[in-house]
Amino acid sequence: MTPEQLTRQYIADCYKEERSYENHRVQLLTNWETKGHTIVSGHYNGSNDSWNITDYRNGKLLAEGTGHDEYNAVWDSRGAQWVDYDHATRPLDDHLTYPERPEGLPDSLCDALAQWVDNNPEDAAAFLLDL
Repeated sequence: MTPEQLTRQYIADCYKEERSYENHRVQLLTNWETKGHTIVSGHYNGSNDSWNITDYRNGKLLAEGTGHDEYNAVWDSRGAQWVDYDHATRPLDDHLTYPERPEGLPDSLCDALAQWVDNNPEDAAAFLLDL
């Protein structure tokens, strides 16, 4: 294969891995939601001890306050209905893998291509459609 063909093939292989990872992420979240949970995301501001909890899907503010005691009280009262995004997707930790780097392409180019696909899957898909 030419370097151009190797590059295109590596992009396609990275895209396939990224899509598999994304499908797994969507399935994990859907599984929690099917059980009646709301996926939430929490944000903490250490400078003034304030926090908020938002619905991961729509960004709607679900709770906000200050201090750990108030935060813990909110989780104690609503926690059975909520699941934190990081907890819901924990099975994905270290799951995204990249395909084997083809001989003939520099490692630094493969790293850059894999990062590009990971950060810009729509661009990678469009690039691959132009093949």
